[in-house]
Parts: sequence; structure tokens; C-alpha cells
Amino acid sequence: MSLVLIGAGGHALVVLDAALAGSNPVTGLVDQALPVGQKIDGVPVLGNDELLNDASFVQAHDFHLSMSGPAAKLRLAGLLEAKAASIASVVHPAATVSSSARIEPGAFINAGAVVNAQTLIGPHVIVNTRASIDHGCRIGAAVHVAPGVTMCGDVVVGEAAEIGPGAVVGRGVRIGAEAVIGAGAVVLSDVSAGNRVWGVPARPSAG
Repeated sequence: MSLVLIGAGGHALVVLDAALAGSNPVTGLVDQALPVGQKIDGVPVLGNDELLNDASFVQAHDFHLSMSGPAAKLRLAGLLEAKAASIASVVHPAATVSSSARIEPGAFINAGAVVNAQTLIGPHVIVNTRASIDHGCRIGAAVHVAPGVTMCGDVVVGEAAEIGPGAVVGRGVRIGAEAVIGAGAVVLSDVSAGNRVWGVPARPSAG
């Protein structure tokens, strides 16, 4: 089945580019703000989320959630799962993914990214441009691994966490659900769920 992207913002431009580079047929985009018929890279906006109430539309396509915000992504993922929709991952052909890695439905892996042996990429995860995830990592649902992240082996990241651009995560570190790692941080110890850390080495912000 051909692919429909849900969301047409900045991240969707990257996902669309990756899908087209991989010769994935893309029927269109679903977006709340853009007018029906507007085209992005030649691909039309089909309508808003109301389309997802049409059972025939849902059954006729594969879907990918092409927004970066974890909360919105998880909400729409639940809606699609309730409708038994088919969820597709998008992997740029210039990404490197080990044959022993496991990529769950809805994940996005962009150009230059590396996913090494025995790593699990959960549903609706973003592994962005030139991010590197080493062996044996476990990345939970709707995590955003930003461009240029370096993640050493056996790291565990909880659902909806955000790893900022250029961050480095040491081997075996555990990052809790909904934690936020600041840009350029060096994370050498575990981060509790919901915490926000910055710096070298990474620590919670003052106050």
C-alpha cells in the first residue's frame, strides 16, 4: 500500500524526502493547518485528521506519524492503533542499519544515521541525521534522537524522552521516560524519568 504522512511541518519535510529517496510511493499528507490540495515536493495535502474517521481511507493506506512532538505522536498512534491502521517505518537509503537490529513500526531513521547490532528501535522513534546508536541499545516508543547524537552500547531510553543535538550518552546509561537531554550534553550517569539535564558532564539545571 502507498504511504500517507500525518503531519506536514518541518519534520515531515525530512520524512518525505527520505521516503521519496527510498522510492516509497507517497499518496499524500494529512495536516490540520494546510489547505487541501497544497503540494509539498509534488505530494498533495489530502485533508485533516477527520480523514482518519473514514474506515475505507484508513484501510487503503500505510501511515507514518511525521511530527516530532512525542505527546502528539503518542496520541495519534493510539488513535491509529484503535482503528487497526497499518503503521510503516521510513528508513532513508543512506542510513546504516545492522541486520540484527530490530526496527518497530512507525520508526524514522534519517540519512547518515547508524543503528548497530542487536539494538531495538521502538515504535515511532526518530533517529535523526547522523545520529549513531551502538550495539544492544533499547530505545522506547516516541523517543527523539536528534541530529549528531552519539549513543554508546547498551543504553536504555524510556518512552517519549528527547536526546538533544550532539549529545553523547555513555555505555550502559539508563534514561527515564520523558527525560530531556540538552544539546551537547555528555551523559555519564543515569537520568531519572522526567528530568532535564545539560552540560559536561550532564547535570540537572539549577532551580
